[in-house]
Amino acid sequence: MYHLLELWMIGVIVSAIVYGGVLSLTLSYGPLLLKTSHDISRRMRNFLLVYVTYMVAMSTVYIIATTIDLRNSMFGRMTVPEDQFMSISTGLCIRFASWGADGFMVRNFQKI
Repeated sequence: MYHLLELWMIGVIVSAIVYGGVLSLTLSYGPLLLKTSHDISRRMRNFLLVYVTYMVAMSTVYIIATTIDLRNSMFGRMTVPEDQFMSISTGLCIRFASWGADGFMVRNFQKI
């Protein structure tokens, strides 16, 4: 049990580090999507802005829910409704993020 909890903690730490990179990239490149450019159409810029915002929101909810779930597992403060809510929210975040990634690929590669 302790070994699995330790692996889970390492996974959450690595996920948080990667999430920090994603958040910094989003904050640095987000304003570029708001600027007028003749290279990318306005419709595509709006789509990319909504897509990036959606994916960052999904990863934010996921990292928060996973961290809360890990904390509750470590300190033994599990309650059944809270445990079910965290499991459902992390599962939904993974599902919606996968759908978003697949939708992005279908949207951009159907022209090929």
